[in-house]
Amino acid sequence: MASMVAKDRAYTRHRLPKEWTLDNSKLAFTVDDVLDAKECSQLIQMADASGWKPSPMAPLQTGLRARFDDDAWALTIFERLRPFCPPVHKRRRLVGVTPTFRFVKYPEGASVAPHPDTSGGDKHTPVKEPNASLFTILLYLNEGYEGCETCLLPSPKSAPPPANPRDDVFPEVCYKRGIPVKPKRGMALVFEHDILHACPPLTKGVKLVIRVDLCYAREDIDGNRLKDEFRDSTLSKGAFSKFARGLKKKSTVADKIKAQLEQDAIKRKARDQPRCSRALALEASPAFVDGVCIVTGASAGIGAALCEALACELKVRVVAVARRADRLEALRKRIGERIICVVGDVTDPATITKALDACASPPFALINNAGVARDGAVVLGGSESAINETFAINTVAPAAWSTAYFALLERMKAPRGHVLHISSLSAHRMPDATDLGIYAASKAAVRALAEATRRELRAKQSPYRVSSISPGLVVSDFYAAKNGKAASDLVYAAADALEARDVVDAALYILTAPPHVEIADVLLRCTNSLR
Repeated sequence: MASMVAKDRAYTRHRLPKEWTLDNSKLAFTVDDVLDAKECSQLIQMADASGWKPSPMAPLQTGLRARFDDDAWALTIFERLRPFCPPVHKRRRLVGVTPTFRFVKYPEGASVAPHPDTSGGDKHTPVKEPNASLFTILLYLNEGYEGCETCLLPSPKSAPPPANPRDDVFPEVCYKRGIPVKPKRGMALVFEHDILHACPPLTKGVKLVIRVDLCYAREDIDGNRLKDEFRDSTLSKGAFSKFARGLKKKSTVADKIKAQLEQDAIKRKARDQPRCSRALALEASPAFVDGVCIVTGASAGIGAALCEALACELKVRVVAVARRADRLEALRKRIGERIICVVGDVTDPATITKALDACASPPFALINNAGVARDGAVVLGGSESAINETFAINTVAPAAWSTAYFALLERMKAPRGHVLHISSLSAHRMPDATDLGIYAASKAAVRALAEATRRELRAKQSPYRVSSISPGLVVSDFYAAKNGKAASDLVYAAADALEARDVVDAALYILTAPPHVEIADVLLRCTNSLR
């Protein structure tokens, strides 16, 4: 897990193990202090006033339930969590938080058997139709109890079976196979609906928690209406314990008829509503259906994270370019058939040709991510080869790739195209380290390259776009490749750093902006750091 602080709230990404082959790309994170102690008490009083009833989800969930709708509280939660949430997920744009607050009070002995969540919970309450929730938000309201931690679990057939079959039986699966999230008062746990999760029995005290959902647009970024993929989901086959297996049997014909009537009403409402300017703008967004994106420097760090997000979240094919064949193959095995591996050096024209030839359709984007800072790349007493290699990879290669990419788009008369340079804050200010001057110069040249390209495109009245992301210190193997692991460890021990996912979120925001919006450069740094 890696943490950062933004707006005085600590964020922790809960990374699912790589051996969870069906789940490891899914997103789960916690944000501390979303609610303060006074707000938690207010919400508990509101739940008490609304009345507690036995949970309708028993035996899956035991305990008491209360619920009420409150738009103001929903907006408050959304604004506090918004900086941490993906602006685009599964090709849908972020909308807000459901206004229905579902409270659960767990007395001693209460538990929650393994299950995934459905959109809107037991009652479908989107922010405004036509929207759908994709993430569960759990808000913890109290402390002082023991047990009943929310445990993230591998979905069936996702992880290797345990040596002892007993370890897949509830509640043992929580202790043996789960990732427990230790709750704190005021903390929010946010995770994708289809992540299997459970809570072992509460051993002491009373636990109070709220569930709301994070909503995304029902239309995708191209304006195409999508079905709510979690609306009618049930427990996965082979889910743990007799409680989970028995839940499916509770579905009745009446339930199915009621669900169908609700869906029909939603469709009629959407059909009868006038199209708003926002919906029309989304229709003009870049078309990612069957799209292709090229990513250089794809074998590790930001490049690998970009490939994973593009393939798993935007559902596009990714031409991943890097020198290390073993790393690319591992990436392909982890992500699947959407990855097309191209092994080669980014400075080699043959690699550019090979990558472009691998695209079955005009690539909607080229992400120039490959970059280095070679040891010895300094002016005084430096290595000429290190200086040349730094500029060749960081500056000359992005120029060559951009030239070939735009030429391909023009030949194919592609309506859209986008070059995104992964640059550096060093393009805007000189780093403190005296051995990074040449690196900074190479990135400053990329900044000039992007602006020069933009001016050329505008002069030709081309629809193609050019953008850059300039992050500060990012957790990666950048310093290890330059100075070795020991030196790298010292760098990250001395300063807070961004995660690769932070850069990925900025990239998705840039790539999914409407065609009339060209985001020139995004500067990123960790809130607690000037690096």
